[in-house]
Amino acid sequence: MKKWMCTALAGMLALTLAFTGCSQRDNNNDRNDTPGSSQNQNQNGRDNNGTTNNNNNNNTPGNTNPNNQNNGTNPGNVTDDNGNLVDDIKDGMDKLEDDLENGANRLADEIQDNMPGTDNNARSRNGGILQNEQNMPSVSKLLTDSALVASSTVPGQGTLGDLDNTKQGWGQGYQVNEQNQPESCVLYQQKYGQYGTYFLAPSEKVIYLTFDEGYENGYTEKILDVLKEKQVSGVFFVTMPYVKSQPELVRRMIDEGHIVGNHSVNHPSFPSKDVAVCEKEIMELHQYMLDEFGYEMNLFRFPMGEYSERTLALTQSLGYHSIFWSFAYKDWDPENQPDPTAALERVTSAVHPGAIYLLHAVSKTNTEILGQAIDTFRAQGYTIGKFDLSAPAEPAPEEAPAGEPAPAEEDTGKLHLKKS
Repeated sequence: MKKWMCTALAGMLALTLAFTGCSQRDNNNDRNDTPGSSQNQNQNGRDNNGTTNNNNNNNTPGNTNPNNQNNGTNPGNVTDDNGNLVDDIKDGMDKLEDDLENGANRLADEIQDNMPGTDNNARSRNGGILQNEQNMPSVSKLLTDSALVASSTVPGQGTLGDLDNTKQGWGQGYQVNEQNQPESCVLYQQKYGQYGTYFLAPSEKVIYLTFDEGYENGYTEKILDVLKEKQVSGVFFVTMPYVKSQPELVRRMIDEGHIVGNHSVNHPSFPSKDVAVCEKEIMELHQYMLDEFGYEMNLFRFPMGEYSERTLALTQSLGYHSIFWSFAYKDWDPENQPDPTAALERVTSAVHPGAIYLLHAVSKTNTEILGQAIDTFRAQGYTIGKFDLSAPAEPAPEEAPAGEPAPAEEDTGKLHLKKS
């Protein structure tokens, strides 16, 4: 970023010097053919023969490929009668670029050293991300300079700024394998699993229920009642407006052993935002939950399922796992709810090992069929697990003594994986 700024500003100064030199020479000779005039180059970057000026089409900062210079109109080809102007321009560009880069480095150091609330003795750097003495990213410090965030190192991948930011929208599709798992989930789990991302959980007969909470529509309390009755844990992905408007429900989620996941502050499309803005969307809610509830989140769901490789890496660098889904259906519109009977059939027939269900908590239909769906899953031999990435693995249950019946299986399946 700093290198690009230096190069751009140096180029602007060089153009100014070149134009000035040309103007002085042309005024002495009573000519009117300075760069930019109709005799040399028109104002939209095309030469008089109608072809595009390649120098103007090269968008790579700092690119000096001589093949991209055009027909003598590039300032680097302009000389005075003594042939000294081009050397003066080059010397000036080199000096200016050095000065600007040194100034940018000093500015970055000043920002780092003078951010409010920073203990310089306790502060450390983790992949280019500033941290405080609790080893937690500090929002007030992190977001001052997006260039610092974009230059964060991703193990084995370079920096965040090097990664592809093309927006992708997630949906599980309809093609399934022999285990009834969506083939796209298997493929993308292999492709992006390195970023601590889950499109599909490990292939066991365990499934996971997740609920998106953008706003409260009057059904979350009933959903919690059903989960408590069935002794099932869920993941509730919440936004900042939800947390602030429904603190009692959030507290109940925590107290009853559910996982509360991060669904961002404002529910934006992450690939369309600056890296620093994306970080703020995650960490501001993270810190609020920590301050108000003493709860530390580590699961994140991208709003609208829109992500990029860069934002997956960013999320991982903040200590989060990105959780997508292997089943979702059109349940999010309160004014157009699916028929309960048809919905129950669709939800339960799609079950598969490692399924991650996305259910919207604003849905009246989901609330009505939830208990029946859980019973049906269990009848099919599945356990509804807790998506807990922090809990240690539990020991295997002891075998019952000979002649005694085995104890009833408890529905406490958990996802026990190392944090990335």
